Amino acid sequence: MTFKNAYKELKKLANGRYHCIDFELTTYSNGDRETRCGVYIDQTEWFFRTTWKDALEALRAHLAYNPKAMEEIPDVCDKEGRMKPC
Repeated sequence: MTFKNAYKELKKLANGRYHCIDFELTTYSNGDRETRCGVYIDQTEWFFRTTWKDALEALRAHLAYNPKAMEEIPDVCDKEGRMKPC
């Protein structure tokens, strides 16, 4: 799965909520490489795995197990991004 495809899938899962995607490639002095793919949706947690597929599957499993994680949370900002008065 490509970064672009992973982002499309994450955006779909987020359904308009704040979301973030992260990729890290580490190359060691012996030439070995390690990848770290991460996905996040607001009010959940980061899920890091070695592939996009595994990271997204972990996020999906979390959302299925914790359906309240995606419940509507009131927006504290107005349309211009300013905090609403309490």
